[in-house]
Amino acid sequence: MKIVTFEVEKKRKLGILNADGQWVYPLECFGMEYRRMEEAIEELSESEIQLLNHMAGKDPYTVQGAARIGEVKILAPILRPKQDVICLGVNYMAHAEESARYKKEDFDGERPHAVYFSKRVNGATGDKEGIPRHGDIVKRLDYEVELAVIIGKDASHVSREEAKHYIFGYTIINDVSARDIQDHAKSFLAFGQEPSTFEGTPEYNRWYTKEIDGKTTYHGIFQSNEIHSWSVVSSQSCGYVIDFLQMVMPAPNPIDSSSQHGLLKECISFVGMGGVMAVIIAVISLLIHTGTFAVLKAETPVVRQESPKDITGKLWFWGGLIITAVFSYVTFFI
Repeated sequence: MKIVTFEVEKKRKLGILNADGQWVYPLECFGMEYRRMEEAIEELSESEIQLLNHMAGKDPYTVQGAARIGEVKILAPILRPKQDVICLGVNYMAHAEESARYKKEDFDGERPHAVYFSKRVNGATGDKEGIPRHGDIVKRLDYEVELAVIIGKDASHVSREEAKHYIFGYTIINDVSARDIQDHAKSFLAFGQEPSTFEGTPEYNRWYTKEIDGKTTYHGIFQSNEIHSWSVVSSQSCGYVIDFLQMVMPAPNPIDSSSQHGLLKECISFVGMGGVMAVIIAVISLLIHTGTFAVLKAETPVVRQESPKDITGKLWFWGGLIITAVFSYVTFFI
């Protein structure tokens, strides 16, 4: 069974191709209101899939709403993928040999490690539609026909035996590459050389330097150890940025990398948010006394929970409050 996204009378719909591929049966003809392929992937039940498999073999003249393939425009199955397309490079031996010949390298017949990369897709090009060449910057445009596997549900640590249960289906992708631009791509820590020329294991939180055309080039990969959402202005992150700027653009009066002006600003903003919340609460308190919102007011007074009376309760209350405050302070400022 083949599920397609198609356009007819300026309306996008989902459908299936009949057995000989000459007719399209809209899913809505079978009581299925899926409008996008993503919805069908996530929500199609096993019984619905069995029904579509059965209906694909029906005579088109018995299916209400059936249209000849030439009367509709077949679009890309998934018009706007939810995330990048994950690709497996050089995924069979003949391609590995071809790649080695292209790079004028010797090939020893071994590919011990898989090469993965991603492709950003904002909008997929449809069937028989043109692909922009960008001839002003691309001189060697290449293509490869690829088999695409559509994952139907969230998957993690899936065994080889169970993998088939996570696959929704397959489609064909035309993988287009700008070879001349690709050749100019730089390996980051190898400073534009082949990745294999990089010696050692890449390390976080250190600078790599190299003299290129008489100038010192700095490369580095930094990873903050904070987990809170304000890590971009944490002491560690600010220190990385300040140290980098001081290296590449030395200032006559350098800034101490531990300076936390950005963090101070965020602290003030946090206090400001508290003020905004206080105003919101006050406005809500006023609104519930108006006729429009009076129905939201509690019919009976809310019973206020009493504070702990005994010493054990007070210790738990104040101890927990202090521990929470100290933990928040440490994880935020350090």
